[in-house]
Amino acid sequence: MAFRSTYGICRFPPAARQLTLLLFICAATVAPADTMPDEYNLTQAFRDTLARDARVQAAENRIAEARERLREVTSSQLPSLSVRGNTGYAYNRNQARVTSVYEGHSTRGSLQLSQNLYTFGRLQGRRKQAEADLAETEFAAEETRQLVLSEVADSFAEQIFRARVLKRHQAFEALVGELEQAARVRLELETLDRTQLYQILRRLHEARATRIEADARYRVARTQLAQLTGANRPALAAASMLNLEAITPATLEDALSLAERQSPSVARARQRVESAAGNLAFRKAELWPTLSLELGANVGNVGEINTRDINGGVNLAMPLYEGGLKRSQLRGARLAVETAQRDLAAQRATVDMDVRANWSLLTGQAMAVQEFRAAAEDMQEVVTLTQSKLEAGRGTLVQQVEAQQSALQVEINMLDEQLRLMQTRIALLAALAGLTP
Repeated sequence: MAFRSTYGICRFPPAARQLTLLLFICAATVAPADTMPDEYNLTQAFRDTLARDARVQAAENRIAEARERLREVTSSQLPSLSVRGNTGYAYNRNQARVTSVYEGHSTRGSLQLSQNLYTFGRLQGRRKQAEADLAETEFAAEETRQLVLSEVADSFAEQIFRARVLKRHQAFEALVGELEQAARVRLELETLDRTQLYQILRRLHEARATRIEADARYRVARTQLAQLTGANRPALAAASMLNLEAITPATLEDALSLAERQSPSVARARQRVESAAGNLAFRKAELWPTLSLELGANVGNVGEINTRDINGGVNLAMPLYEGGLKRSQLRGARLAVETAQRDLAAQRATVDMDVRANWSLLTGQAMAVQEFRAAAEDMQEVVTLTQSKLEAGRGTLVQQVEAQQSALQVEINMLDEQLRLMQTRIALLAALAGLTP
């Protein structure tokens, strides 16, 4: 199978996967430019955007915050040492064998060492929750990165295809302009009906209008990409988009397997289950006592009397009754675990449906592009035959314009379908966390 375009003939190998890959190559309007070293490629666009996007930076900050919360929990497992002191006026009445009163300027200082010995799982539960929260923020950051990268890839593809559409419209406008000049020459030679001239003029105005709209859409696409990457890039490397096809899973089963292992949204839901389980373990442990070791030393004076105290021992603390607070917190923690598990099942179902839907669209759009390409090939034959009739005096300029306009519309439809195909591929890869510089 071969397709004749303005820049030559594109031939396709029989393998279906290679056909899908080459659909993008043969759509390029300026094939030699794909290898120019000064073109801006998709990899650099990814890197530039990740380096400056505020959403990515905020997600990284949230990871740092969660990491500090984990360190805060970890610090509870280590001993704590504190020092205290005060100075001022004191009055002390001591009744032992002899009643004595001490009064005057006083100073006091103390040094306290405390270490948790056994908490029945309180610290372990808090640590598990903090670790899960940290992992969730990391997966949330990856989800944000995939969102940002998908926007970059969409804008990159949009600019490429809008440039191609614009070039098609510019070429068609120039062609109709040439036919209009030829019509005026024939009109002067009285070999053309004036009605045909006005029909060509009408199509020339339509061509200008569609070219103006195509130019506006192209400039919008450039602005969108520039807003993401930080600079306006007129020359893009279309061939760099082929890397996305190379990392697309070969089968639907592979895509579903990757979604279960790599999907950021599923991973986040899984970590929420772990976080809820850690909180549940903490709430259970709060119904049990805690053991801690405490050592202390105190020095001070009241007037002329100096004091020295050293104490140490094991403290036991046991909650007896708090109005049902801890029992209520425990029941809430159990419900939170159940809710997180249900959310995980729902998220898995959502991702599964998204992957299946995108895969179905991907295969359908690839087949549609192939049909559009065949239609474009047929229209090129129509244009050639119409041109031959015109040169032989058996056709009209209006027929030639109509044939060219129909061929243009088929090409535009093909480019639009190719863009939708690329956007579907990007959405699929984002769901699989497959977009990366």
